Amino acid sequence: MKRLLRIALAAMMLAAFALASACGTKEDVIPNDENNLEIFVLDAGYGDKFVEELGKAFEALPGNSGKKVWVRSAVAFGQGELKLTSGATADLIIDAIGDYRKLLTMRNNKLPAGAVGLIADLTDVYNSPAYGETELIKDKMNRSFTDVFADGSGAQTKFYAFPWANDPNGLVYDKKFFTDNGISVPRTTDELVEVCDLILTKPGQTKPLIWAGGVGYWKYLTQVWWAQYEGLDNYLKFFNPDTNLDPVEFLQDGRLESLKALDKLINGQSSTIRNYSVAGSLSANFTQAQMDFLGGKAAMIPNGGWIENEMKGNYAPGSKNIAVMKTPIVSSLAAKLGITETELRAVVDYADNTASAKPAITPTGSLNADAVIDYIVEARKFVYSSAAEEVALVASYSPAIELAKNFLRFMASDAGIAIARQHAGILLPYDYDMDAITGLTDFQKSKRDVMKNAYFIMDGYQHSLFYKAGLLTYNQHKYQEQKLGAQSSTDYKSPQTIVNEEYDWVYSRWDNLKTTAGVN
Repeated sequence: MKRLLRIALAAMMLAAFALASACGTKEDVIPNDENNLEIFVLDAGYGDKFVEELGKAFEALPGNSGKKVWVRSAVAFGQGELKLTSGATADLIIDAIGDYRKLLTMRNNKLPAGAVGLIADLTDVYNSPAYGETELIKDKMNRSFTDVFADGSGAQTKFYAFPWANDPNGLVYDKKFFTDNGISVPRTTDELVEVCDLILTKPGQTKPLIWAGGVGYWKYLTQVWWAQYEGLDNYLKFFNPDTNLDPVEFLQDGRLESLKALDKLINGQSSTIRNYSVAGSLSANFTQAQMDFLGGKAAMIPNGGWIENEMKGNYAPGSKNIAVMKTPIVSSLAAKLGITETELRAVVDYADNTASAKPAITPTGSLNADAVIDYIVEARKFVYSSAAEEVALVASYSPAIELAKNFLRFMASDAGIAIARQHAGILLPYDYDMDAITGLTDFQKSKRDVMKNAYFIMDGYQHSLFYKAGLLTYNQHKYQEQKLGAQSSTDYKSPQTIVNEEYDWVYSRWDNLKTTAGVN
């Protein structure tokens, strides 16, 4: 049964909280005991208001008399990790820490004798219901997250981090511009290029794309294209390889095909034409790029689901008719599956339920028509989420561990979800009846629609090669768009060159990386 009743209950609870909740969570002196929960939160795209409001509502819950929530915030990434390594008094850290597992191997002078690592085991939170509900949190949570956050398997599975945000990231587009100019949302990357060409023919100064060269937002598409082409199992294997470790994983075909698709977007139809992007995108910062997009200089921008909330100081949420699109299917997948681009688009229509009949396709490869369609239907579900980095961690040396865990249980409840959405526009990583939510802006509705039946693609650095040895998906070329978009031919690097150089970098360090990671 869907949670329609729970949504209604959540609304009643929120009304009660508004009347009964305490005020003022930012104070100077915080008692360090089991009744006082000090939360340190990253005040970035989503702000910290939603955590303050969650804290007020949590204090007002039955049974929490005498409990107090205190909120500290910072705008600098990595400050939460510093709190833990320094032994600061923060009990709950809400931050962006993608390699949080390394904290399991670290100590500080606050750890009691026999304690292991700086972060507490949260398995019992996953195996318990959200506040006021009956379904276990691990069952309510979208499977993507239990796949990525799990350590171990079966009865031995452990969880040490808790996702606190889950917005779909990818291409955000000016819906009004598309509608006014009769432009359809592209289904494949080749069709996306066609859309860019079409936009250039429209009157006015609106370019197809704008992007910030130094923040890595293009990975919200390239990671999905990689997973689409490679298949989910191979993509996940890259981040959590089996015992047959081999740097050849850095030569996965999906990596190359994703960069080829990006190269076409950044450089137009050839490496000598750069007419799709607003001039200066390579050097623009994210705020400038977002302002230019919302100001009408471009029809699309790679960005996160936080853009509306982050820019509310300049544009009120809902004042701009923008939407996040489903990430187009990488067109090179057609050749891999032995079908045409036209057939690929037809299958995407079927996957999106815009075509009721299963398309008649004639694959020339080893897979039959049904297998090809199933492959594409699964790939169409892939959406990038940065939730693997946006994690809540509980200090293992905190005297308020149980209070922190209860706060997470409340955050996972429909009432907590409603508070986060109301004050930050976040849609959280749970399978709940999103159609029952009211008061959404058009942008939030588009996020909701993209998230339905989605499988979220993330940088799930589960293996010690990543969180101990510091390996990344891209090591020499962290932001591949900087090389693909280089203005001089001497600085430009092709997709094949980037992939080859990444492999060479890893191969030349392989033995040292394995030693650091503690693997054979």
